[in-house]
Amino acid sequence: MQHLMLAETESRTNVRLIPMTPATSFQIKSGAGTAHERALAYLIIDYSGMCGSYSEELSFFMRTYFIEKPDSWQWYLDYEKWRIDQLPDKRSYLKRMKEELQNYMKEDLVSEIKSVCRKIRKHWDELPDNARLHDILSWQEQKDLINKIRYCFAEISLGMLNPDLVIMDEFQRFKDLIEVDENDHSDGALLSKKFLKDNTDSCVLLLSATPYKPYSTLTELTNGEETHLQGFMRVMDFLVNGKQENDRFHTVWEAYSEHLSEIRGDNLSVLIASKNEAEHELYGHMCRTERRDSGIINTEKARAMSIDNLSAANVSSYMELQTFMYKMGIGNFPIEYVKSAPFLMSFMNYKVKDKIDGAMAGKKYPIDASYRNKLIRNMPMSFLRRSEINEYKPLPDTNARLNTLFEEIFSKGEDRKGYPELLLWIPPANKYYKAGSRSIFEQCEGYSKTLVFSSWEMVPRVIATLTSYEAERLVNRRIGNKSVEQQSYYALPEEADFDDEVDPKKNKRGKTRFLIREQRELVDYPSVWLAEKYDYKAYYGQELFKIRKDIKQLIKEDIDKVAKETGIPTGSLGAKQLLSLLIYMDASISEEECELPERLPADEDIDTLANMAIAAPAVCLYRALEEVDDLDLRIELARSCCDKSFVSMFNRPESRSIMDAVFEGRRGSSEEKHYEQVFIYCADGNFQSMIDEYKFALGVTGEDFIEAINDSFLQTSNLPYVSQEYYKASFTDKPMKRAPRLRVHFAAGYFDAKTSDKTIQRVNNVRNAFNSPFRPFVLATTSVGQEGLDFHLYSRKVVHWNLPNNPIDLEQREGRINRYMCHAIRQNVAANEDEPDWNDKFDATREKYGANSSEMIPYWCLPEDYPYKYQIERIVPMYPFSQDKTKYDRLINVLALYRLTLGQPRQEEMISILQREDLSSEQMEELFFDLSPYSRKQKNKG
Repeated sequence: MQHLMLAETESRTNVRLIPMTPATSFQIKSGAGTAHERALAYLIIDYSGMCGSYSEELSFFMRTYFIEKPDSWQWYLDYEKWRIDQLPDKRSYLKRMKEELQNYMKEDLVSEIKSVCRKIRKHWDELPDNARLHDILSWQEQKDLINKIRYCFAEISLGMLNPDLVIMDEFQRFKDLIEVDENDHSDGALLSKKFLKDNTDSCVLLLSATPYKPYSTLTELTNGEETHLQGFMRVMDFLVNGKQENDRFHTVWEAYSEHLSEIRGDNLSVLIASKNEAEHELYGHMCRTERRDSGIINTEKARAMSIDNLSAANVSSYMELQTFMYKMGIGNFPIEYVKSAPFLMSFMNYKVKDKIDGAMAGKKYPIDASYRNKLIRNMPMSFLRRSEINEYKPLPDTNARLNTLFEEIFSKGEDRKGYPELLLWIPPANKYYKAGSRSIFEQCEGYSKTLVFSSWEMVPRVIATLTSYEAERLVNRRIGNKSVEQQSYYALPEEADFDDEVDPKKNKRGKTRFLIREQRELVDYPSVWLAEKYDYKAYYGQELFKIRKDIKQLIKEDIDKVAKETGIPTGSLGAKQLLSLLIYMDASISEEECELPERLPADEDIDTLANMAIAAPAVCLYRALEEVDDLDLRIELARSCCDKSFVSMFNRPESRSIMDAVFEGRRGSSEEKHYEQVFIYCADGNFQSMIDEYKFALGVTGEDFIEAINDSFLQTSNLPYVSQEYYKASFTDKPMKRAPRLRVHFAAGYFDAKTSDKTIQRVNNVRNAFNSPFRPFVLATTSVGQEGLDFHLYSRKVVHWNLPNNPIDLEQREGRINRYMCHAIRQNVAANEDEPDWNDKFDATREKYGANSSEMIPYWCLPEDYPYKYQIERIVPMYPFSQDKTKYDRLINVLALYRLTLGQPRQEEMISILQREDLSSEQMEELFFDLSPYSRKQKNKG
């Protein structure tokens, strides 16, 4: 799609910025591209006439079964056609694309496309509307052919690029860029051949935090993995041009390495001189500005868990499984599994589970049904029981780590101050007013999301399901007058749609919705009249009850004026009448004619209008879109976003339970007044502040911001588990049709899911939702493949469920949340500066603390003398009397010294030498490589 973007920006400005990433612009090997990409490719091929009369068949082929509805595919086609029509020189663009396509699309590829189209035409009447090709072409064959087409367009796009400067940012594998096989047609190879191999005209800036492996353990060296030294030297050999210059670098570096290996703490002068020479050579080719540990990371929770957290059931769960395996003679059960997850027979999918299943099935020794059932009954701590889940019973305490996590995220314990399970979004850092001690958001002030890293694939599933269940259970026990759906866990049908439009009160499965149609329309309405009544800067830092009183008076004055002019009586209004009133008041502002409302609001209804003016979602969205000049567009963006995102959020079953728990016995608890609950909840939750902070953190505006919000809500899903009942039935002639499932909402697991299973959340959706103020509040993931991902916008707690083998992985994990304007930094800046506006807060912090530092302060880090109120919390739940503490101490010791082993062959041995010398912090400072341009500039000034 880059070719069209190039044409769109061609005549706009003298400076053109063209963003591309291999993951989105040129990822050819996997997937089938985006619908936008396929639609544009189809339009260009169809225009070129290269596929003759097969226009309809080619469209069907490029649509793929991802776009089930023909109307949806037509929308993509219309949108891309509209983009082409808007080009200043549409004719030249299409002419050039036709010529380029004829050059790049070889005859054999054209023939292959026509052959497939002929098959589609032949079987046209047999093909379903959902664009599945069935027997005509396998999905893999279809994907391969689409990717050949995509590769042609990628080559065309690259051929059209002739930039002065190429910035390659966040490349994790420099080896793939530097050493490219000529037969490699991957996304990275395309870019490398264009800009690194054949490039003579463009300057290239490579940006990466990890251009080579920072540290190699002896185990990794023994396993034959690429070493730190190999990666480092490959990068340097690439960067250092010319044989003479390259020889000089190697000579200087070898001298430095030799002096480092002979280090003596009592005499570092020769080594420091050699290090300075090597540093000078490095700085000619690379620079690096690092944040120093300024105190933002709190390690107090990296400790052994209390003995009180270790219940007898922790040991029993291990004894059950070990006893069974001993009886069956099938080996030992790994204790690390038991330390990492509860209810292992319900969640694990490892070889040891296959061994147990085989033994249960009688593959080792013959087992009759009664004895098998006895064996299963003897494992009560190893299974979840569906019957107990259905009754919302507390989970047996069989895992100390999970118990520690629950204490952390649910603020359990004697000093419990808040109830995070009742939150639908994270309390904003820069609250515009004080909502009062009754507000659950005030009670949870400073709450942050939690990121959990584990080594085991089962842990994300365990945490996602059991944490969400615990949140739901804690809410459910606070509800006295339970609805039918709230009386048992499985009263809700799986995959229930609580946002159906057909029935105003019920969805298609007959379950009651929270906001019925009239209420939905009221909540969706972005009243301009109400939006103008509240200015957060004018009331910043005041008590909410005082603000409500002032806003109520302003509204009452307008209502009294209308009553005086029209003589309309007052009376109690419902949602429909309130909406009519708002439409009338907005029309009055714009001096448009509008039908008079039947009644004007009574005092109680004016209270509702005051809450709406302060915190109704649609009204707040309208105010947040102040940069949108087109009033109609601004209103429509606010309305549609509120309807798609926030009304849908409140209509979720878990949200309804929260509202019932919060408002039981309070005003607005009747079904006809649910909209009042929404407005009060949003006011208590500083909704305007929350939305404004999200916009500031994302750095986007207008339609881009609305799109980001709409992508921010977790696609609530269910994940299966093996209950004791299901497992027992699986060995009979009447097995259960499917395993029971648990809902996922408060917590989620970040793991690759099968695209065919619609009940499992998609990876991108989970990442977007976690990086928003909305649920999930806990994300559990493995370390694999997370190096380039950010989870920092609303998380300042990282749990190392299992400690990694390589110390750098510990640092990399925490780097996912210790980033630009992360949650911890925003919370501190908001707490310490009095300005209402975010930009003013950061400017004030910069002026106080960053005047004599690089621009990393306050956006990336804060200085050592900063008055921290919030910190990034490193949580390591270590078992007492285990090897966890020894392993943790080793990792921390290596992290303190590994930077001194840059470019060395056996880093672990080198660290042992450095530890033996017991260097002071000042000596270590002298030996660190300083490649920061800012630092060198300051030194030169001195």
